[in-house]
Amino acid sequence: TNRPALQRLLKDCQRGGVDTVIVWKLDRLSRSLRDTLTIIEDIFQPMGITLVSVTESIDTSSPSGRMMLNMLASFAQLEREQDSDRVVMSHKHLSRDCLYLGGHVPFGYTITEDKHYALDPVRAPIARKVFEMYMNHEGYNAILIYLNSDEIFPLTGRNKYFTKQDILYMIKNEVYNGTFVRRFGTDKKRKITNPETIRMPGGVPALITMEESEKVQEMVRNRKKSR
Repeated sequence: TNRPALQRLLKDCQRGGVDTVIVWKLDRLSRSLRDTLTIIEDIFQPMGITLVSVTESIDTSSPSGRMMLNMLASFAQLEREQDSDRVVMSHKHLSRDCLYLGGHVPFGYTITEDKHYALDPVRAPIARKVFEMYMNHEGYNAILIYLNSDEIFPLTGRNKYFTKQDILYMIKNEVYNGTFVRRFGTDKKRKITNPETIRMPGGVPALITMEESEKVQEMVRNRKKSR
């Protein structure tokens, strides 16, 4: 419902002077049953506006049209949820092949044409240096000075300076020890009910060894306890 054109339409309806809203199909108004009914009940009906769907023979000015609206909206909602489930199943299958499925690419990595992770020849050494500095007990400030220096920052490809949170994200990320991780069920908007994490050791080119990764995580835990 945050689509600009839809918001303009709703504002025009609320200002008055609109007697009918025509859509090609009901899902062009909204793919959500809740949103569709809310628009009809809170805006269209109080303003005396009729909703007409050209291809679905819906006319909310009649009782039969309103009944058909509720039925079609319910089926549209069911179809969308089934499509979402199919997409998740497909992504789980692709994740077992350690393929990139979109989202943030960890610093130091790049994505190949066949959607696999690869070490970035320019940025991977910079990321490796971050882990080396951390394992040598150099503080966050020293690492930030290195990353944001005039010599290094132009090579990082970023449009903003590194922060402490960026460093924490890096040193806690399993991808750097070569583990492919993809989480399903953490999207609150889609309300996925069966959370699952696919973890594939060796699925990504490693920047640090597993022993170094364990050492870093132990240092993170000890630093947290010492604070």
